[in-house]
Amino acid sequence: MLEATTRNRPAPLASGLAAGVAAPVVASWLLWAPIAEQHASLVICPFRAATGLPCPFCGATRAFVYFFNGDGRFLHYNWSWLVVWAAVVAWGAVALARRHSGRSPPLGPLRGVATAVHERPRLIALVPLVLLPFWAVALANAGAILGH
Repeated sequence: MLEATTRNRPAPLASGLAAGVAAPVVASWLLWAPIAEQHASLVICPFRAATGLPCPFCGATRAFVYFFNGDGRFLHYNWSWLVVWAAVVAWGAVALARRHSGRSPPLGPLRGVATAVHERPRLIALVPLVLLPFWAVALANAGAILGH
């Protein structure tokens, strides 16, 4: 039994999944008062401070805080990071179920990306393109994010 637990390592995967689920929830509950009361008075984003525009990450904290406190205003901020969080949690649940049944976690697409980047290092220059959808959501919700 110990050998199977060590070989498949479900405990670290389960712990990581639990932390990945719990951390944003607990942080959101702790940040409710500062976010709800102060709103957009504090600007810590260097891109926003320099340009006056939200970056791809702007509004994500408020989206998480409002979402996990049951406030529909999360849709007025960068809710796209909630989608990423949900996808990672879902992947973790699938990986945990596969580990429990003795199969390896679903890493196929990630291995393909790692191999492609290793073989063609210039592909790293395309990484900012991954952030474009998140930036689109931030720009679409710029009024709320910027406090206008």
